[in-house]
Amino acid sequence: MTIPPTTSAQDLTASPLTFDMFHVNERIGTHILTIDHAMMKLWKDLYGNCPEDCLVDTTVPMGTVPLLLMQAFATIVVPRPPGNLHVGQSCIIHAMPEIGKPLNATVDCASKEKKGTRNLISFRTHISDTETGYLFVSGITKVFWTL
Repeated sequence: MTIPPTTSAQDLTASPLTFDMFHVNERIGTHILTIDHAMMKLWKDLYGNCPEDCLVDTTVPMGTVPLLLMQAFATIVVPRPPGNLHVGQSCIIHAMPEIGKPLNATVDCASKEKKGTRNLISFRTHISDTETGYLFVSGITKVFWTL
C-alpha cells in the first residue's frame, strides 16, 4: 500500500499513516508555503532573538529554517498517529528565500528501518523556489513512528 500523493494537507479524520505505507525514495506530497512579515513578527514574539531588521528585511532569517522544515512536514505528512517521537533533524542551507516569496515544499521518505521494537523513518524535505526550482533548503527529519 502506498501513500496517495497530496498537494495539501489531507483529511485529518482519515486513518493515520502507518510505517508500512512509506516506501524509500517515494514522494509523500508537496505544498506551497510562504513566510511573510506577519509570520516573522510571530517568530520574533516567540523567540525574541530576531534582529529588529527581520521585520523589514527581504530575506528570511536563517533561524527560521527549522520552522520551514517542520511546517512542510506537519502540513504534508498527515494524518499522523498519536505518540510519534521527533528524534532528529539536520539541514543544508543553500540560500535563504525572500520573505513573502511562495516556496515549494516536498517531502519524501528518505529511509525507514526497525530499531529494536521501534519504527524509525527519515523524511527528506526540499524547500525550493516555485518559479525557478532553485533549492533553498534541504533537510532530514527523523521520527520514531508509532504505527
